[in-house]
Amino acid sequence: MPSRQDQLHSYQFTVQRAVAALVMRETDPARSPFRRLAGAGLASVLVAAIALGGFALYGLFAGGGTKWRDPGAVIVEKESGARFVYRDGRLHPVLNYASALLIVGAERPQTVLVSRRSIEGVPRGLPLGIADAPDSLPERDRLSTAPWTVCSVASGEAGWAAPGRRC
Repeated sequence: MPSRQDQLHSYQFTVQRAVAALVMRETDPARSPFRRLAGAGLASVLVAAIALGGFALYGLFAGGGTKWRDPGAVIVEKESGARFVYRDGRLHPVLNYASALLIVGAERPQTVLVSRRSIEGVPRGLPLGIADAPDSLPERDRLSTAPWTVCSVASGEAGWAAPGRRC
């Protein structure tokens, strides 16, 4: 009586012949039908590992980009959500998004997310912006066309208004 190991080997041989008959149209091929596939799979994994290692080294030595230094960029810190604009070699905090868009003045402003580490050593400037301006702005075609309201009493001095004071 054949042992379990002999039965397993005969079963594997039968399955191998059936697969070879379906794949190669030959029941007793000289080589395994999946030999080329295994070699190609191994080569693909090796090429992918080398490419991944190359990209990792490039990212490690190239560092982060300086896209946030563009004059038409609104900079948002990932960790805190603080907004900045980069002007005259300094990073200026802005009071709100509308102010940042006005300061940048670009036709198509860019919002760039940066990590705290990326802007760590950059000198800071004074805060810029309009107090109590909105953070979100409507699209150009959805702007209000109602008449503007103005202050009817002129204050005697020009300059910064206290927060919350309208006129």
